[in-house]
Amino acid sequence: RPYEEAGCQVLCVEKQDGHVNLPQLMERLGEMQLDSILLEGGGTLNWAALESGIVQKVQAYIAPKLLGGRTVEGTGVPTPDQAFFLRNSKITQLGEDFLIESEVAHRVHGHC
Repeated sequence: RPYEEAGCQVLCVEKQDGHVNLPQLMERLGEMQLDSILLEGGGTLNWAALESGIVQKVQAYIAPKLLGGRTVEGTGVPTPDQAFFLRNSKITQLGEDFLIESEVAHRVHGHC
């Protein structure tokens, strides 16, 4: 309710594997004439978006800091040949940070 009071429109979609059905959400947004979204999430949401096939472009910001740690979110792939490949990458320096923009080359049976 607070979001609606602030002027937001709330969409309800079915669940898929206990989470938001991302392809259905994108279909609904398309019906509303929205053709792109900014998805800012953690590893689990980002991986689910990649696996569902809704991601066409990736923007990654890299700051000149190393934080360490050993946890990785999302399922990931068992072998490197099953990775999502990026193409047409462009790097822009923003102060001391870097923005890497790439198109996602969708996988076909584990390969691009």
